[in-house]
Amino acid sequence: MQLIDEECRTLKYDREVSDLLQSSSTGLPILCQQFWVEVGKISNSDGMLKYKNITSFSAVFTEEARGGSSELAFKYAVYRINKEKSLLPNSTLVYDIQYTPERDSFKTYKKACAQIKSGAVALFSGEGVTLGATLGALCRSLRAPHMLAAPAPAALHSTNSTFTVNLYPPRELMVKAFSDLIGYLNWTRMGVIYEDYGYGELNMLDLGDGRDMYAVRVSDAEEYRRALALIKAQRIGNIIVDTDPTKMRQLGRALQLMRLSGGEGGGTVLAGHWTPGEGLAITDPAAYKRDPPPNVTLTVVTVEVSA
Repeated sequence: MQLIDEECRTLKYDREVSDLLQSSSTGLPILCQQFWVEVGKISNSDGMLKYKNITSFSAVFTEEARGGSSELAFKYAVYRINKEKSLLPNSTLVYDIQYTPERDSFKTYKKACAQIKSGAVALFSGEGVTLGATLGALCRSLRAPHMLAAPAPAALHSTNSTFTVNLYPPRELMVKAFSDLIGYLNWTRMGVIYEDYGYGELNMLDLGDGRDMYAVRVSDAEEYRRALALIKAQRIGNIIVDTDPTKMRQLGRALQLMRLSGGEGGGTVLAGHWTPGEGLAITDPAAYKRDPPPNVTLTVVTVEVSA
């Protein structure tokens, strides 16, 4: 199965898509919109895979991510492009969404191949243990643009051998964000709970920098209580938790079961944010200056996409 038949058209498509993959770090819906517009222009310029001014895009998500933020961003980007006729004046975007088991690469290949065979010019995928790597390999073979919004191995970021653009923050930015936060808090002794997303986003050696740090790695939300118990046994009062926004409820429940002051209060306070361009911005310094000071100060760090 081939995405493009003519060799000359393939070479031009490859060059334009490679240029497109050099993207900046902005919000997921915005980048989705920009990505679909540019790919739409490329396909329309050569008349590829377009019938009656309709351009087809496809997405594959895991069953666990059904209805999540990545899927909503994908749908919203297509909606905005169709609404703003000046972006693609002679085209209407349509999309097809398929769901696949998280670890079933065979079904993922089968559904993605069916989507491309039906006329899709690009694929979008969200989080999944093997989803991004599976679709990345497929799109590289078929020379099809692939947008990913999930952690991925470093090899997938090589623009010399891939047609994948990843919107998830790379490991270097994650480490920089944590380093800036720790530097602001000026904690010399702390506990860090971070999730195993599959590729190890955090480099604890870089984060430590001479500090007394007790790091615990968890694989899912069910291990929060165990991790908190280990840190509590070390009599550590300053804790940083790196977690997915969807797991805040499980984290709060674990805090309540551990009878930590952060859990008994039953709420969270947005203390600030970090972006690559502006760095760390603490919007509520009072969150770290309570009188009397709490027995445990817990900071939750999440990776979110901006609307």
